[in-house]
Amino acid sequence: MALPPLLALHRALVAIPSVSGSEARAADAVARWLRAAGLRPVRSGRNVHAVIGKGRPCLLLNSHLDTVPANPSWTMDPFKPRRIGNRLYGLGASDAKASVAAMLSALPAIAQVSKHRGGKVIFAATCDEETGGKGLEVLLPRLGRIDAAVIGEPTACDPYTGQRGLVILKATARGRSAHASRPEKGVNALEIAARDILNLGKLRLRRHPLMGSGSVAATMIQGGTRRNVIPASCEFWIDIRTTSLDPNASVVRRVTRLLASEVHVHSMRLDAVEASPREPIMRAARAAHPGGKPGTLMGTSDLVFCAKRGIPGVILGPGFPRLSHAPDEYVTDAQLRKAEALYPRIVDAYLSRL
Repeated sequence: MALPPLLALHRALVAIPSVSGSEARAADAVARWLRAAGLRPVRSGRNVHAVIGKGRPCLLLNSHLDTVPANPSWTMDPFKPRRIGNRLYGLGASDAKASVAAMLSALPAIAQVSKHRGGKVIFAATCDEETGGKGLEVLLPRLGRIDAAVIGEPTACDPYTGQRGLVILKATARGRSAHASRPEKGVNALEIAARDILNLGKLRLRRHPLMGSGSVAATMIQGGTRRNVIPASCEFWIDIRTTSLDPNASVVRRVTRLLASEVHVHSMRLDAVEASPREPIMRAARAAHPGGKPGTLMGTSDLVFCAKRGIPGVILGPGFPRLSHAPDEYVTDAQLRKAEALYPRIVDAYLSRL
């Protein structure tokens, strides 16, 4: 039996491998669908967008085509979508090709809303969300003035008002080399690093009402040159997720004071984002989905690039956040259908200037 159009579109997208950097084929497929729907897609690198309507306000609908690499713990082929009951399994099935498919499938209804209400809607399927690079951050300045955004990420279709920030640090412990048979003659950089990693647990971050507490974790470590040599240096990486209560720069200063190792900032440009509930886009999301439970994204999304340009936005999409980057990722048919119905309602409420 043939799948309904939404589910068939979603399956076709999941079947196209698009790990960050290799989204071109997926962008081609989206462009073909847009043309078939009577729209005029515009390719920009590995991004594709289309404009519906004209005038103001202008609402951006955006989600990303790229996925993370497949986790070794997958129990099935991540690149061959597999349907089990009312679920579709596959890499990117939830994060975030479910949002891309639901937005695409909703565009004909959105076009009717725009025609009736006035105003403009831009749909953009972008690359490099998982890694940063040449995705929405680069595309946004080319799209003209945008008044608000809906960012498609797995939120179980609940309206998320923002997201935590991200700081990535590289720490280098400095010791002194010696023969392993005489460790007292040296200073073991591994031991310095080990103490510093344990000291990260002393960092106290405040609890935000929606974002929860920030988090800090050592994620990679490398040190030593030979089995019989006391290592003179050891590097380790630190991942910190921040909230608006503990800004990135403040957290970096506190970590630097806490550790004996040298601390180098690899990235701190992704600040926490928090939208006011009074923003028209948030009011529109609540009106479209009054039963939705507000929340915030524990990770990051391209909403941060909208925020940097003063564009308020809501994060909302099909799929469960706990499955993002997890093995055996899936999305349910019910979530896809719910998002497909919600996106036009949000557009209608926003263009109605509620």
